[in-house]
Amino acid sequence: MNRIFYDQKEKHQYLETSEKTSMELFLVQIGKEQCDPNHTVTSVHDDYVIHFVLSGQGFYSANAKMWTVSSGQMFLIRPDVPVVYGADRFFPWTYAWIGFKGVRVDTILKQCGFSKDHLVQASPPAEEVIACFDEFFQHITPNYSDTLCRESLLLRLLSTLVKNHEQSVEEETTHQEFYSENQYICIALDYISEAYMKDISVTDIAEQAGVTRAHLNRIFQENFHISLQNYLMDFRMGKAENLLVSTSTPIKDIAGKVGYTDALVFSKAFKRKYGVSPKNYRVTQKR
Repeated sequence: MNRIFYDQKEKHQYLETSEKTSMELFLVQIGKEQCDPNHTVTSVHDDYVIHFVLSGQGFYSANAKMWTVSSGQMFLIRPDVPVVYGADRFFPWTYAWIGFKGVRVDTILKQCGFSKDHLVQASPPAEEVIACFDEFFQHITPNYSDTLCRESLLLRLLSTLVKNHEQSVEEETTHQEFYSENQYICIALDYISEAYMKDISVTDIAEQAGVTRAHLNRIFQENFHISLQNYLMDFRMGKAENLLVSTSTPIKDIAGKVGYTDALVFSKAFKRKYGVSPKNYRVTQKR
């Protein structure tokens, strides 16, 4: 027969059960506590226990390591591992915890982001955790209906942890991809500003950035709404325009200074950009 033990005090609520609904995964205990300052626990559990810090802060020590754990974080206690955890002196924590066992636990915890070396991580929002535990404590009898509710709530809570981890991984991956794309852009822009006067091509720029020409061109299209080829040409034309207006350098020499080995090709490119030849542009701008 399944045994249920339930206890509730002013700052403490606890339920322990001996029910083994499935050898794959089953609930052992749940609890909530508003801890006093410096309240410390030294223990060795025979189940897996996750503590969710709902407010305040404290410390957690396991495997000769210690972490400061604050509101918005959670920590995992593994079976047969001596642990010590305690509330902060000035900002004592309030936490909720859940203990469970089963042959699927290691796989589930891995999907939640936990490992033997990663026992502390961000938890779902406190309001989500509190709502789940409040619902747990509405089903505290040994009746089969409550047993099924507790089983479903355990799965729902673990599903929330998995989803929370998946979202954090996705956000981190997106950030890394964004950072990488920014790196490619910065390298490309730096290379263009340093080497525009040479006979460089889009392929040369992509090789310098360490990415394919197609990929770099896509990044430029997404960020500047212009192809890399057109960006390079516009950059060169801007430098040429400045030289035409501010100096008396021959047009043939200006062409060479902005990366064109053929002055005629330069003149045609300049006219496509500004609507007039370099010579006429200089005349009109200097009037």
